[in-house]
Amino acid sequence: MNRLRLHTTITGEEMQLVDRTAEKLGYTSRTELVTALLRSLIYAKPFRKETKDLNSILTLETELDALQENFLAVLDEYAFPVIAMHGPDYAYQALADDLKVWMYQRCRAVPQDSDMKAWTRLYYAVKKGEIIRYRISQTTEAFAEEYEEKENEAYA
Repeated sequence: MNRLRLHTTITGEEMQLVDRTAEKLGYTSRTELVTALLRSLIYAKPFRKETKDLNSILTLETELDALQENFLAVLDEYAFPVIAMHGPDYAYQALADDLKVWMYQRCRAVPQDSDMKAWTRLYYAVKKGEIIRYRISQTTEAFAEEYEEKENEAYA
């Protein structure tokens, strides 16, 4: 994969704001945040009218939007824990066949592997905050169980 560079012109204050925003949202760097934003603009349903108009001009495929929405809903229903704990690439590899079945059952259409991989990565980027909270809760739960077992053994 070729890595491309993006240059932007913003003030130092704006860059600090970007860094703080990235940190608060759970991104490890501004690069990761900007990459997620760009993927959202490219693949996700836009959130501003101007972007939506531009997106419809660029894609001219409303069926693709519906298919993508269904795929993201399938990820919500079936794959969230796997994506959260193992990352988007592993989750896609492990669940690819199941995802195809669920998509076929849900909307009688199966996107190409490359599209589903990209959408899984997009899902991961968009749900980053929820994923971090889920990981923390799972780690805390596992720690609490181990801790209580050790405490009970110590008192036994």
